[in-house]
Amino acid sequence: MNLVCDPWIPVTVRGGGRETISLVDLFQRTDDVVDLAVGALERVSITRLLVAIAQATISGPASTQDWLMRRENYTDGIGEYLNQWHHGFELFGNSQRFLQTPDTGADMTRATDGLSYLRAAGNNTTWRDHESQHGPRKNDPAWLALQLLIYQNYARGGLIASVNLNGRQRPRTAVAAPMSEGNALATLIIGHNLLETIWLNMVSVDRLGSMPLGRPVWESMPETVDAEMAISGSYLGRLVPLSRAIRLHEDGIHMAVGEWIRYALPASRDPFATVVRNTGKDKKTKPVDYLRTFANVDGWRRLPAVLSMNPVAEGMPGGALNLVNLGHLNTSEKQAVVWAGGLDANKARTDAICQWVLTVTPAMMDSVGFMAYSAAVEMVETAAKRLANAVSKYQPGPLAAISRDRFWGVMAQYAGMLETIAATGDVDPWGKVVTTTSRDVFDGLCRPTGGHAWESWAKARRGLYQIGTQSNHTA
Repeated sequence: MNLVCDPWIPVTVRGGGRETISLVDLFQRTDDVVDLAVGALERVSITRLLVAIAQATISGPASTQDWLMRRENYTDGIGEYLNQWHHGFELFGNSQRFLQTPDTGADMTRATDGLSYLRAAGNNTTWRDHESQHGPRKNDPAWLALQLLIYQNYARGGLIASVNLNGRQRPRTAVAAPMSEGNALATLIIGHNLLETIWLNMVSVDRLGSMPLGRPVWESMPETVDAEMAISGSYLGRLVPLSRAIRLHEDGIHMAVGEWIRYALPASRDPFATVVRNTGKDKKTKPVDYLRTFANVDGWRRLPAVLSMNPVAEGMPGGALNLVNLGHLNTSEKQAVVWAGGLDANKARTDAICQWVLTVTPAMMDSVGFMAYSAAVEMVETAAKRLANAVSKYQPGPLAAISRDRFWGVMAQYAGMLETIAATGDVDPWGKVVTTTSRDVFDGLCRPTGGHAWESWAKARRGLYQIGTQSNHTA
């Protein structure tokens, strides 16, 4: 099984059909391949691989202007590049393997089912896995290739087998892989076809700051600790990571797994994730963190943070580096589709795999429109807190959490108004909806039954968000 020439990538093609294709086919089929036909973690992991291949081929782009000029021809040398590094994409065999260690003699006792968050293996939950059988499954090479790629990007931290690699005994406690650190919310720009999506998510070298471009791991697998550090701190080395020391058994059932390279803030940042100031207990040792994926926080609420490029630390912009490309598209095509998604997990347990598709209009990328959109989101966040406080004051207990859920459920139906707010700068219509919704949810949950109850009800209700009042931000 070689990922260059054997089919393993599920895609949708022009006309609505679905196929599974190889890397070389993907880059040769120009407009025919529309999109990936995969879930959230697969989308992030495959897109990172495709972008890494494209940028490694051209060793760039050097600048935004170089990126713009390569729009139609960046694929020209990819076929030759993949042929040159064909040996680095072998899934099995005694030579170099794709994203795997040499044979270290480690016990191959782990089930390959554990590569997927959707399989009941290891710490994974059982509710997503509906197959009933005794023992681990024999998985086919195409499935293993895809899941191996995902696992290197999204492996959770926790106890793991200790392996000796490159003269160093690896710890039994592994840190999270790059896209699992801090439950990072990944963002991608989606194009009209898959080749355009790859181009849209390239990050030019001049935008990397102190992070070197580097080279991808299949060109030179690290054989020393110094080489591992160079990979972890480089752009291409991070896009397709080696967070776990994995060796697949050719039976498709078993594998060996240990920790390999650590990728962590603040030493280096992920280019496809949004960095924010850390407000947690560890903020002194880790001043920045990633914008987290939360299953109960819709994507439209995260858009102001995602689109912000304000620095969060010296030399470190907050927004995902690939999203800078939004501001350099032609005016006629500035309305873009931004995909956001990731893991909402608690330690080693995966709670949810999330994704959202967001429309970003030209007005949202304008400073005035962006400020209006951000103000509207801040308004509704404030209203949600005030509603929960008011309900809690009237009747302490679980009603406060219920009120928040109901409030956000209703406000999500009005999220389409935010495009108009960004275009006009007028937040008053939104404020009226927020005020009315707050009152409706409060009145629906809090029903006074006597004289004193009416007094408490009226006092608590005065704490709700109301457009045009000065007390809205003092709850």
